[in-house]
Amino acid sequence: ELKRVIDDWKRRQQLADEQQMFERYRYFTVQFNAVGAGDDPRRVATVTVTNPPVNALNERALDELTVVVEHLARRDDVVAVVFTGQGTASFVAGADIRQLLEDIRSLDEARALPNNAHLAFRKIERMGKPCIAAIQGVALGGGMEFALACHWRIAEPTARFGQPEIRLRLLPGYGGTQRLPRLLASRRGADGLRDALDLILGGRNVGGTEALALGVVDELADGNDDVVSAAHARIREFLHASHDSAVGRALRERHDNVVAWNRASPLSLDAALADPHLQRVHRQLEWAGRAGARDRALEAIRTGWTDGYEAGLAREAELFAQAVVDPDGGKTGIEQFMEKRSPALPIRRDGVRIAAEHTATADAEIARGQLLPRGAPFFPGVTPLPAWQYAFGVPRDPATGEPRFGEPKRSEVELIVPVEKPQPNEALVYVLASEVNFNDIWALTGIPVSPFDYHEEDVQVTGSGGVALIAALGSEVKREGRLKVGDLVAVYSGQTELLSPLAGRDPMFVGFSIQGYETRTGSHAQFLVTQAPQLHPLPTDLTLEQAGSYILNLGTIVRALFTTLDIAPGKALFVEGAATGTGLEALKSATRAGCAVTGGVSSAARAAFVKSQGAVGALDRTDTRFKGLYTSVPEDDPAGWEAAGTPLLDAYRAQNGGRLADYAVSHAGETAFPRSFQLLAEGGSIAFYGASSGYHLTFVGKAGAVAPEAMLRRAGARAGEAVLLYYGPGTDALVDATGLEMIEAVRAIGARTVVATTTDAQREFVQSLGFEDAVAGVVSLEDIRRRNGANFDWPATMPRLVDAKRDIETFRAGVRDFQDRTLKPFGNAVGALLRSPDNPRGAPDLVFERAGHDALGVSTSLVKPFTGRVVYCEDMAHRRYAFYAPQVWTRQRRILMPSASILGTHLCNAFEVTRMNDMIAARLLEVTEPSVVPWHDLPTAHQAMWDNAHQGATYLVNHALPVPGLRSRDALFEAWAAGARA
Repeated sequence: ELKRVIDDWKRRQQLADEQQMFERYRYFTVQFNAVGAGDDPRRVATVTVTNPPVNALNERALDELTVVVEHLARRDDVVAVVFTGQGTASFVAGADIRQLLEDIRSLDEARALPNNAHLAFRKIERMGKPCIAAIQGVALGGGMEFALACHWRIAEPTARFGQPEIRLRLLPGYGGTQRLPRLLASRRGADGLRDALDLILGGRNVGGTEALALGVVDELADGNDDVVSAAHARIREFLHASHDSAVGRALRERHDNVVAWNRASPLSLDAALADPHLQRVHRQLEWAGRAGARDRALEAIRTGWTDGYEAGLAREAELFAQAVVDPDGGKTGIEQFMEKRSPALPIRRDGVRIAAEHTATADAEIARGQLLPRGAPFFPGVTPLPAWQYAFGVPRDPATGEPRFGEPKRSEVELIVPVEKPQPNEALVYVLASEVNFNDIWALTGIPVSPFDYHEEDVQVTGSGGVALIAALGSEVKREGRLKVGDLVAVYSGQTELLSPLAGRDPMFVGFSIQGYETRTGSHAQFLVTQAPQLHPLPTDLTLEQAGSYILNLGTIVRALFTTLDIAPGKALFVEGAATGTGLEALKSATRAGCAVTGGVSSAARAAFVKSQGAVGALDRTDTRFKGLYTSVPEDDPAGWEAAGTPLLDAYRAQNGGRLADYAVSHAGETAFPRSFQLLAEGGSIAFYGASSGYHLTFVGKAGAVAPEAMLRRAGARAGEAVLLYYGPGTDALVDATGLEMIEAVRAIGARTVVATTTDAQREFVQSLGFEDAVAGVVSLEDIRRRNGANFDWPATMPRLVDAKRDIETFRAGVRDFQDRTLKPFGNAVGALLRSPDNPRGAPDLVFERAGHDALGVSTSLVKPFTGRVVYCEDMAHRRYAFYAPQVWTRQRRILMPSASILGTHLCNAFEVTRMNDMIAARLLEVTEPSVVPWHDLPTAHQAMWDNAHQGATYLVNHALPVPGLRSRDALFEAWAAGARA
């Protein structure tokens, strides 16, 4: 009877299991789907890793994975398993590195992670039913090792793979030193072994296409397929004909390999390590302080290679544990990584090809049609696309992996780089001439931000904008029908995430980046991949030189004047640097729009020139009356600095009928900006789009105060927005009347608010006032300081930065210190309270600032980019304020005060280009004829800009224009056919 009861219970339990669709664990969700018809009990289990934000494999997750895998292996009704990650950004990330740094102190604690991972991954690898990894997003470190344990790997083309542990002074610890060399060697012999060593010792990641070529993945889900549906399609093939299916063969092959891998490999590991590139990698790792990690990784690889797979896994686990607890190993490496101080990784194999060092190879490639000569004619649809191209940019140093930043004449070199194919929403263009601008300077010098922060390539090709012929189109661009191969187009250099619904706020709000500076490729190359909205018809009657030079410079001004400032006829405008570059474009454009423009200049000759261009007056900073005025505002005497500027204000009034400026356009930097702000009349606005002489901007506030409600209306504050406001700044007083008014004003519009107090007592007082849901939380600087100790600093003002031109590394260190010791601790405390599904970082939409303290450098860095506003309502007269310029101009944040506004502005968006072209056609804007420089003189032109010795409005570098003054594609083709040369 007891046996009958137990059997009956087992049958009911089995039936319940078969009817259950989901099993939910802490870190995993298992979905069961039937694969047969009728009463067929067979099911496929799809296991989703659910550990946001990156699906990291911490110790508990690995324990749970072992339970899940063992359970699925035992279930007779489960015939196959698909592993995937939650979301689209990550399949599975590796270990939780913060846990490795902070929680693991002993070898026994450190051994738990690799031992648990090995246990789980062995069970997957040895399972008698196929296990498929369906990979989207990143699969790095432990994520890649997880995928390698599966029998078949299907990836999105956009997925990224790699073993980056060497960056942290660690080695792969979840089986990567064993499975990766064995797997690639079994597929591609000595070349596969060499490539596995590249991935482990080089630490670089690869995309889906390269991973497929290497043998890391078995299949890419392209077109309309996604990885999960492709995985289930492979399983259906397996169930229909298991022995003849790809997955069936892979399952048998892995089981056979596990046996074979437990013997010494016949391939020579020493021969692979003698490879010249790997020898260079060895030296670079020594230079970077990663020799210990290199030696541990090689010891683990050699153990498995000679003593067998199981011995290798055991040695890997022990060496990984040693590396984690080693003060000079993982502890230092992880700290460096988290503080963004990690030395560069080695360059990739063939990652840098400097043209001057490969002339013979280049000549051979030209002869085979794989490379076009410089300046060559290119007839779209007729001339075949080459595999390689010439380009200008900055490479990484092969010896150190560090970018060769510096003055353009030293850092910029001619390179040979691949010609890429366009993706569905992209186009490939043949660049005829490219615009030369300050984006290039920032890319070449790494100031204020390194372009290599945005990608892991070994070269940065510079160049933003130009004129080009369309050479190839992606499928969706063809479907749109706006562009066709052979079109002559002007190239706009702004890129954005085209498909995001958040683009409705502002096209620049969604992942906006400038091509050639914030992307890895630029227009100083023969060919360029662009997004479709970057390509525009040429305005009528422009020469090709003009068409290649106007969009970035003139577009920046169009946005600054007509979008950001919204200038009106009859108003007064002050323009810094009005004799050259964008300043000259601003002068001419605003004059045509009916503004009274006064130019800031640096010589009497330039003063005369701007007047000849329509300016009503000029302020020459070298004039004896003004010569000593152009300085940053001192911390100790802002009122004295302000009073010293009276002669400048008087001179401006004298030239403008007694009035000050309604608007100002600024880009000159630390010394010019505060005086330009001082020139503003009550209610005036200054727009700035750069800082060519420093990034630490100061100004003296203006008189005037308004009610908090009025400033919220002016800022367009809306219900549901995230707001940060300061209460009782710089004091220990419990009652802050203005602060309470601000809280009530924000409460009235229904915003979500975090209040920042100076002391714990102030925090408790605010919490006791019963604001309830109106206040999401209160943070105190005192509490943040107590929790972070010496790692938190709340300075009285934005710390001074050294001149980046004189000392780039010290400048970067100063910015990094402010970020790490001020912005991150404070931002994390605020963000934890303001996070929401559409705002995962908890960035405030609006910061309500206070006149009585100077936290502007913090507030402008924390508020949301492109739509964020920093708002004051109190009287700011005679007080000094400071902020980090790039946070305002590159992300177009706004600082709104009772009597003035500071408005960050930047490159125009794609729609504004079309608007600008209409204005050019209507002769409301003028396109200046550029100064054209030959291809090989590009570094010289950049050096002139760096030295502020350039002349005229714009430079253009000639790629393939045969003669000057051409105005159409047909004229260009005829000149090429005639053999003309510029």
